[in-house]
Amino acid sequence: MTFTAAGHVGVGTTSPASKLSAAGTIRSEGFTTISGGGAGTEVRYDSSGGWGGILAYDRGNSAYKELRVEGSIIKFKESGTDVMTIDGYNVGIGTSTPNQKLEIKTTSGTAGLRIHADHTSTPRTSLEFMRGTSDTFGGDAYTDWK
Repeated sequence: MTFTAAGHVGVGTTSPASKLSAAGTIRSEGFTTISGGGAGTEVRYDSSGGWGGILAYDRGNSAYKELRVEGSIIKFKESGTDVMTIDGYNVGIGTSTPNQKLEIKTTSGTAGLRIHADHTSTPRTSLEFMRGTSDTFGGDAYTDWK
């Protein structure tokens, strides 16, 4: 471990470039809720529940904050398999190479998209298509899908 005159701490490196620099994997174990005020990004793992998380939270105001994930391509994985990919302005679910604004791919023989409205009023489920900046597509404001 290295401590510099600038107040930087290095783990696995002799020249830390920030307040905390680590060479290699950083692991969070155990789970403790932070008490007191202050805002920041928290990395946690709950060994009793078997889940991990990253959150941006302001403990002083009990409010979630914007959490940014930045990269050229962003992938969400489950058990090592890509389940969602964001590549530029394209989003892929079930595909790691989306070619459209939204591409949903399924190979299981089940529906690739379900729109579920948890209410009984009309329309029960709807899908809205818009052209330009107007609220209509082909003269109809809404198109119901059942």
